[in-house]
Amino acid sequence: MTALDSAAKVNQRLLSPFPGVGLDPVWIGAGLREVGLEPATPLLPEQHQAAKALMDGRHPATGEPLVKAKVATHPRAKVAAEPLLKVLQQAAAERGTTVETMLCGVPRAGERFARLVRGVRRERDRHLLPIADAERLATCAAVDLALAYDRDLLQEARACRQARVVVRNRGFDLGIDVPKSVSVLYALAHTKLAAAVEDALATAVADVLAAVEGWAGYGLRGQHGGGRWAQRVPGTGLLGWVRWTVAAWPVAGHVGDLFLGAHLILANLVRGVDGRWSAVGAGGRDLYRHAHAAGALANARLRRLLSERHGIAWSRRPGTSAWEIAGVPEPLRILFSKRARQVSAAVAEALKSVEPDSRLSLKQRDRITLWIREYGEDAASPLENLHASWRQQARAIGCDPLSVTRSCRGAISSGLPARPAPADIATRRWQRAASRASSTPGPVPGRRHGLGAGRGPRRCGQRRRRRSADRAGIARQRRDRAASPRRQPPLQQPAIPACPRRHVALSSKTAHVPGTPEEA
Repeated sequence: MTALDSAAKVNQRLLSPFPGVGLDPVWIGAGLREVGLEPATPLLPEQHQAAKALMDGRHPATGEPLVKAKVATHPRAKVAAEPLLKVLQQAAAERGTTVETMLCGVPRAGERFARLVRGVRRERDRHLLPIADAERLATCAAVDLALAYDRDLLQEARACRQARVVVRNRGFDLGIDVPKSVSVLYALAHTKLAAAVEDALATAVADVLAAVEGWAGYGLRGQHGGGRWAQRVPGTGLLGWVRWTVAAWPVAGHVGDLFLGAHLILANLVRGVDGRWSAVGAGGRDLYRHAHAAGALANARLRRLLSERHGIAWSRRPGTSAWEIAGVPEPLRILFSKRARQVSAAVAEALKSVEPDSRLSLKQRDRITLWIREYGEDAASPLENLHASWRQQARAIGCDPLSVTRSCRGAISSGLPARPAPADIATRRWQRAASRASSTPGPVPGRRHGLGAGRGPRRCGQRRRRRSADRAGIARQRRDRAASPRRQPPLQQPAIPACPRRHVALSSKTAHVPGTPEEA
């Protein structure tokens, strides 16, 4: 999931095609009716300005602001906080007192200084504070700002004192990825079966959107923080559109591997049942909390729909335990995973330049993925040509596309098993959690006969003491990792040859997104 905090990111999701885009974008979200738009309809090129207006927090028809834009001090009107902190501490030492004592007579000055200290402790020399706050603290402590900053720097910051910038998130990009075997089936299938897979994915995405609207489609009223709790107000639905993908970035001069999925572009905007507009789910934090659940729900609904409609059977993938279509052989999944192999090779090459015991962080792996993307002149490739290329690659390794699709369909002939009751699901999850926590202190949640009388308080006390010890051990490990320079090794950009990037031309077909999803 990605936050869209700039107009450039919004334009990229709206105007610039994703690699392998083959279906037209579609409006989604029940909240669209609040602004005169209809969900489950195509997002036409002449409606791009309306989509941008929603991301900016404005009404798409009238341009009226729906939410107040969150603004902050311009970066040029800020100065580094660490020099001022050193000057204040030096002045307090010379006077034989503390900075807090010097500021105690001014309302909120001590609180602002405490925030400054926390920011410097957390970010060191990267922590900035507005010039107005710096002048206020210096005046209250009777120190000269010229002792901490150059004259030119102070003059520039004071000239930009009133400048403000918009810092609100315009929206969010919630990505839905499907198993590789589903993409393989879609790539090798005939036109009718490929359309059925598209329809199943559209239905699953509609179900996920309905669930996300229930999880995070609300607004907050009042102040939240400082000992106060804001009031939660249900919303009338989210607003946005969905972009469909069918292929990934090209690798080694070949067309991109098949990569079926969807991107839910959701505006940071929701109208409450009280008629007021506000940000989504506490500023989007609830969307982040439920991003993994949304992806899991989408894949679960997709598996159910494909099994019910086409009799497709599923099996766990060894090593990852991910669900894959049983009829898709492993060599095909490996064949159409060129990007993953390229990233693995680049990671291995990057590790050659660092110490043997070093490991790469997730952020460093993302940087490597960006490095190896090939950029060049765009070469439009119709969706039909992509399917032909994928079938040709499958035949080259001895896999007949027709045989693969036949082996996938009709694998379930006796009907699907009955859906377990919620109590059974809860019991299974509780027992699984108990098995994972078997080595932890305290009572085991999954015991068959429960706990004996009188054992709760004693074991709870043991659990508290051991939990404190565990926290202390975790804190030591974190300090050791932070002090070790071998945990985050510097990377050298791998030398990977570039090749032209291919984009798939937009198809005239539009995926159907049902208005009323089935029960998940």
